[in-house]
Amino acid sequence: MLDAFQYYIQAHRLLWKKELRVFLWIPAIINVVLMAALIWLSFGVSEVVVDFFESLFFEEEETGGWFKNAIVWILAFLVRFLLFTLYFLVYKSLILILMSPFLSLLVDRVHQQRTGNNSPWNWVQIWKDTIRGIKIAIRNIIIQLLLMALISMLGFIPVVGMVSPFFLLLLEFYFYGFSMMDYTNEVHHIGVNDSIARIRKHKWKAVGNGMLFYLMLMIPFIGWLFAPSYGAVAAYLQLEEAP
Repeated sequence: MLDAFQYYIQAHRLLWKKELRVFLWIPAIINVVLMAALIWLSFGVSEVVVDFFESLFFEEEETGGWFKNAIVWILAFLVRFLLFTLYFLVYKSLILILMSPFLSLLVDRVHQQRTGNNSPWNWVQIWKDTIRGIKIAIRNIIIQLLLMALISMLGFIPVVGMVSPFFLLLLEFYFYGFSMMDYTNEVHHIGVNDSIARIRKHKWKAVGNGMLFYLMLMIPFIGWLFAPSYGAVAAYLQLEEAP
């Protein structure tokens, strides 16, 4: 788990080589578009919700006043916070689906550089990999939501409730790392069940990768640009060197 940092450093060195930069920027642009869409959606939806509650609880002629302004600000904040929370819950699934062809290509190019085995761009295989990614994404989000609900319920138990946020965070790290590691399994044409078994075997590596991916994602703009590419390549290096 703790060795994940060194693999992110190795990924940084690889990704900024001239022949790999183009494969770094394509996922980066897609990720920024996703983030921009989320920000636009959060502000748009929050305005609709705030306007609705304003019309419900305040008279049309009533303007100003610290109480009304405070309520409006709190409502807008809560709606935006909920939308961002929802986005991060499904983020790993979104990138697994939308970025799958590009991140798989990036990992494949890194694999070719390290092994010297060149493979042509196959659109049929890309389609198969995309369908495979959707299946894994749906499976993962269902399992994660069920586990999150279970851990949240356990949080009401004295003492156990104190550590439940820690387990929720570990769960988040694991599924982020899972998404990143699956690109390597995809490049090797490993089936869904075998991919799940392989990642479970290296679950703490997945947690370590996911933790750094999560932390990198917290860096405004730069993290949004490059976290998926760094995470995918670091996961490749982790799995390739794993026993």
